[in-house]
Parts: sequence; C-alpha cells; structure tokens
Amino acid sequence: MELSRWKNIFKKEEEDADIIEIFKKVPLFDYLNKKELTKISHIVYAREYKAEEYLFKEGTPGSALFIIKTGNVSIEKISENGETLVLASISEEDFLGELSLLNEIPRSASARCKTITKAVVLFKHELFELIKSEPRTGIKILKNLAMMTGKRLVSTTNELITCKKLLEGSNE
Repeated sequence: MELSRWKNIFKKEEEDADIIEIFKKVPLFDYLNKKELTKISHIVYAREYKAEEYLFKEGTPGSALFIIKTGNVSIEKISENGETLVLASISEEDFLGELSLLNEIPRSASARCKTITKAVVLFKHELFELIKSEPRTGIKILKNLAMMTGKRLVSTTNELITCKKLLEGSNE
C-alpha cells in the first residue's frame, strides 16, 4: 500500500519534468531558469481533448492560455453568412489564447481540436497568484507575452496588407 503512494509522487515529478521540457520549447518561457520553470509547472494543468472538442468557443469569456503538447487545433471564426472560416492551424509547441491573460474581452475566435490533442493550460488566476508571490518571474512571463503578442500583431498586419493589395489588384 505504501509503495503506491511513492509511485504517485514520482509520477508527479516525471510529469513536472515533461512539462518543463515543453516550456523550454515555447518562446513565452524564454529567459526563465529551471527554478522558475518548475514553479510554473506546479500551477498548470495537463489535459487531453478529443478530436472535434473545443478548447474554447468564440464569444465566451477567456481565462486561460493553452500550450499544445501534441495534436492539431484549428482557429475558427463564423462569418456573417454562417460559414466556418479556418484562420490558422496550431500544432505542437505552439500556444494560443494568450490575450485572455491580458484582458477581459470575450474570445474573438474558436479553437477546435482536429485530432486528439494534449495541452498544458495556464489559467489567468494562477498566473496572477504567481505574479504576487514571484514578481520577477511574473515580469519575465508578461514581458515575453507582450513581445509574442507584438510579433503576432506585426505578422497579422503584414498578412492584412497582402490581402488588401490582392483585393485592390483584382478590382482593377
């Protein structure tokens, strides 16, 4: 009976080590040392989603960031005529839902698993508790989050410019 308790303790350590390895591959956690990554590994949740299951739906309140461990997720938006538009595809070692850590606005799109997907989930509440107890670590995460959001905004702006040029060219 005692042996099974020890087995569970060691399994948790293995899971934490696995999560830390995932963190090392995600730019959001750049510049964090092993001690900081370990602290974050204690406040995230690992979850497996079925194919076609939603991580979140457009219009719902956002409260978490998702890091994809395995699988594939499509970012979708419903058009004015009810058509589902696939905006992006997210796969291993990428993350989504980061804006929900920064603001209170509803989700701007849906995230639906195309395959069985394993994700690591960081909730806003847990992050803010970490920021209170470990401000240096929190500042590093928020700085990286701001930088990643900025990069994504620049990329989106460039895609918008390309689309606009294509539309203007087709109107001539």
